[in-house]
Amino acid sequence: MRDAALAAKACAVFVEHEGRDGSPCVWRELCGRGDVVVERKVAEGMREPGLVARQRRRFRATTDPRHHDPIAPNLLERHFSASAPNEPWVTDVTALWTHAGRLLVAAILDLYRQRVVGWAASANHDRALALDALRAALVVRRSSPGWVHHEGRGSPYASADDRHALERAFSN
Repeated sequence: MRDAALAAKACAVFVEHEGRDGSPCVWRELCGRGDVVVERKVAEGMREPGLVARQRRRFRATTDPRHHDPIAPNLLERHFSASAPNEPWVTDVTALWTHAGRLLVAAILDLYRQRVVGWAASANHDRALALDALRAALVVRRSSPGWVHHEGRGSPYASADDRHALERAFSN
């Protein structure tokens, strides 16, 4: 009976912590709550109903800073505010995990309205992803005088194709 009560408490802690903690962490939590238990018993109590902690994903860098392309100067210097629409746009790539694997999404944000004006998704972090997002944004909004386009420092944003696309957008 005591083992069943311990297993129920361990299960409750496991659920509270959203399945992230294994038996050592659950044991420490139970001890912290005043229960006198043996770690091995907690492990057994979690093994029987099949409670297994979810593995945390390792950090994976998506930017390769080891490129030889020129990097544009940082005009915003972390001042992410705007006084008019389409003045500064900021863009970057983020990784989303799906059942099919990693999906990279490049989004361009208009800082004045704080709205996404263009985005693209791909399995690859390459210049095509950055260019697709820029093209999508330029279809929705046109550039204006004084326009600033702040990008990441990775190779997709420092490519010659990206610079040419931005020069064409500025000249219109």
